[in-house]
Amino acid sequence: MRYLPASERTEIGGDFYEAVTTPAGLVVAVGDVAGHSLDAAMVMGQVRHALRAYATEGHPPQAILDPLDHLLTSVKPGASVTLCVILVEADSHTLHIANAGHLPPLVRNPDGTTWYSREHGPLLGLGLPHPPAHQVTVEPGSLLVLVTDGLVERRHEDTPCAPSPRWPARSAWTLKRPAPNSSTASCPTAATTGH
Repeated sequence: MRYLPASERTEIGGDFYEAVTTPAGLVVAVGDVAGHSLDAAMVMGQVRHALRAYATEGHPPQAILDPLDHLLTSVKPGASVTLCVILVEADSHTLHIANAGHLPPLVRNPDGTTWYSREHGPLLGLGLPHPPAHQVTVEPGSLLVLVTDGLVERRHEDTPCAPSPRWPARSAWTLKRPAPNSSTASCPTAATTGH
């Protein structure tokens, strides 16, 4: 995985990603704290570490969003965070997607066709309930792309509401199934598609 900032200008922000191996599979997440300040960076650190702790405890994606939302409303009222958390099940190609107001994940099938998972709930920090995670099965060899606006925005330009075709060139996870009779568990591997 490679992080490519939208600007070479140094500016503190709240974009983050996380990947945690759990007994259920790999939990991947990408999020963004509103604002570009030291305060946004501090909130990002708190949310990212709490996310890692909840994922390590084995909580499914939707069950990670609820305590994170409670954390924000209790400790940092007024802060808001978008976050997409995905569990990639071990030994299968099933994804459990819980999206709290974040840009939608993109799946590129092996034949080149693409689709977005558009199911989502409210962003974190509002104290609103989150819907259950959406479950989808993808084909072996599919590419899962998660982005933040920090990866795709340009200074002095509005980020489009609809996903852009240039987003898949930023970062991705390739889902691979192990060879038959392999003792290695199925686990997505980091991949970069270039730019």
